[in-house]
This record gives sequence, C-alpha cells and structure tokens, in this order.
Amino acid sequence: MPALIPNPIRIQDYQGACETDVRGPGDADLIFIGRIIEGKGIETILNAISILFAKGYPVRFVVIGDGPLLPKLRELARYLGIDSLVEFTGPTPFPELLRRLKRSRALALCSDSYPEGFGIVVAEAICVMQPMLPLATTSAPVRAMFSTFRSRSRAAISGCRML
Repeated sequence: MPALIPNPIRIQDYQGACETDVRGPGDADLIFIGRIIEGKGIETILNAISILFAKGYPVRFVVIGDGPLLPKLRELARYLGIDSLVEFTGPTPFPELLRRLKRSRALALCSDSYPEGFGIVVAEAICVMQPMLPLATTSAPVRAMFSTFRSRSRAAISGCRML
C-alpha cells in the first residue's frame, strides 16, 4: 500500500500574512528562507547583489535560516562591500518569517547544486501571494512546481483571498 504524505502547509496559518501588504522602508527587496548550506546558491545571490550595487542599484537582501555556511556568507558580504544591504537573521519565529516574506518584493530561489525534492518555501510564498525569483540554476522539481503554480496564479491568489 502506498504511503500517504500529508501536505505540510496549513493554509489557516497564513491567513494573517495575506492581509498585510504594507511595505516599510527597511523591508527586503529579496529574501531567502532555508537551511544555510552548500548548494543553495546564496553565494550566487550575494555576487549578483554586489554587481547591482556597483551599477547603482542597492538591493536589500534578507537571509532567514541557519547552517554551517553562515559565517562564510557573512564574510563574503563584507568582502563584497554589501554587508550594509544584507541581513542574516538566523532562526526566526514563524510569524516573523511570514511577515518578512510578505513584506519583501520577491523570494529568491537559487539552489545550484543542492537537490531540492520539494521546496516548502515555494508553497509558503504561494500561500501569501508572494512573487518568486527562481534563477536558472534552481533545481528541476522546484522549477516545475513554480511553473505549475505560475500557470494557476489566479486560482492561487483567489484562494488566498477567500481565507
């Protein structure tokens, strides 16, 4: 008999985030949420932010999560001269995580070598009607899920508004 795996997303937990659309001056342009490990592509995002900054486009980036790569990424942000644009929050309580996700401009997805089986953060972003920026290196399963939800975006937005 096949195993039934329940959906890890409880829609009711996201209802309040759907109601909050006001961005503040310190809110992030891009946000990453996940385990801070090799292969998640955070270095790629930091390098892109550095290039944009050098061209006169300061992009605020918030990294929510923890992991063994965190000290190296902090050092890379300092080295690139963008440490004033990047905030590493570490572990963040769920209500604060949702607030930051909703108030950012887009969720950045950039796994370049880590094999994402199912990006729960993608489903979370959909629940709060948040734009996503999947980069070309993002793993195939996450890209496929993004494409599916993008084609059904009106239904997802309507569903969130009906909560």
